[in-house]
Amino acid sequence: MSVDTQWELICHHTYKWAGTATDLSVYDSHGTTTGLEPSNFRQDGATPGSGAWRFHATTRDGILIQPNAGWGPLVGVRVEFTARVNTVGFAVVGATLIDADNSFHIGEYQRHIGAKFRGDPVVYGPSWDWVVSGFQMKNGQWVRFVWEHDGLTEMRLTIEGAEIVRHLVLSGVPAVGPKGISIGNRLDGKRPWTGDIDEVKVWRLNPHRVRNQFLGRSIDKETADCWARYVESMRAAFAKYPDCARQLTAGMRDAVNRSVREIAAQGPETRQRTSELAGRYAELWATNDIDGTEMRQAISDLVTWLRLIGVQPDEDERTKELKSSRCWKLITGELAGLECDPKITAMIEMFADAGECGSQRNQGTA
Repeated sequence: MSVDTQWELICHHTYKWAGTATDLSVYDSHGTTTGLEPSNFRQDGATPGSGAWRFHATTRDGILIQPNAGWGPLVGVRVEFTARVNTVGFAVVGATLIDADNSFHIGEYQRHIGAKFRGDPVVYGPSWDWVVSGFQMKNGQWVRFVWEHDGLTEMRLTIEGAEIVRHLVLSGVPAVGPKGISIGNRLDGKRPWTGDIDEVKVWRLNPHRVRNQFLGRSIDKETADCWARYVESMRAAFAKYPDCARQLTAGMRDAVNRSVREIAAQGPETRQRTSELAGRYAELWATNDIDGTEMRQAISDLVTWLRLIGVQPDEDERTKELKSSRCWKLITGELAGLECDPKITAMIEMFADAGECGSQRNQGTA
C-alpha cells in the first residue's frame, strides 16, 4: 500500500542535526533523549551525514515522545525504521525499536523482527495480536523495516522492500496512552535496542480520508449550498439528540466494519476484486459522473459482487434494528432534504434498484 492521502504523517525523526530528535511532521512530535551521551551519536548513519543514535544493552537509553493529538485516534498505523544491530543477533531479549503506550510495539520477538498491537475494540482478550517475521538481522547490516496495520483487516511487515509476512486482524489500533512513545527502548527502559537507529517515520490512518473523498466531488455552488443545509440540519439534530447521535454513528461504523471484515476473511483475491469495483465507483464520484449509465453499471457490479460473496449489508439484522429504532426516526426526521441535488437522488435510486434486483434474483433461485 502506498503512502498517500490515506495516511497522515504524525512523526518523522532524522538525527542528522547533531542527534536532536526534531520532528518534521506538523504535529511537533519532538523527542527527548534519556540516558544517551554525546558519544552515542554517530554522524554517519545508513548514509554519510544522515546521523544515528547508538543504543547499548546495558543502559536505559531511549528517546521519549509525549503523546499529542496526532497519536489518537490511530485506528491504522504505518511505521518505518532504518536501523541495524551491532551485536551477533540480539543482545537483549525483546530489544525494542518503538514502544507506544498501550497501543503498538515493534522489536525483537523470538530472535526475529516482529510487531504487535492491542486491539480496539479488544477482540483478543487481555493479550496483544502479533506478527513475527522469519528475518534475522546480520551484525552491522542497515535494514529498512515497514510495519503497516491498515486499520481494519490486515497487518503486514515489509523488510528491505519485500513483504515478509502478513496477518489478518479483527480490530484497529487504539490511541497511544499517557505514558507516550519510546524509541530505542521500552517505556520502562528495560529492553533497549542493541544497535543504531537512523530514521523513524510514523503515519496514522488519515481521520479525514472519508470526508476528503466526499468533498473531492466536483460540484457547483448551488449543489454546495444544498449540502451545506443538509450538514447544518444534521449538526442540529445531533445536538438535539446527543445520545441518539452516538448510538447511530457507532452503529453505522460497526456495520461498515462488519462488512469489510466479511470481505477480508475471504482472502486476497476477494479483497482485490472488491477494491477494484469500489475504486471504479470512487472514480466516477470524483468526476461527478454519478447519475449516468456508467455509475449505474458500477453500482450494479458492486452490489451483485457483494451478494455473490455473501455480503449483504441491507440484510444485516443489527443494521435493520438500527434503522427501525426510535433514534433513527428522530434524527432522520430533522434532516433537510437532498432533492436540491438531483444527481445524488438519482444515484440513491440506482442503489435501491440494484438491491431490489439482487433480492428478486435470490428469491427466484431459492
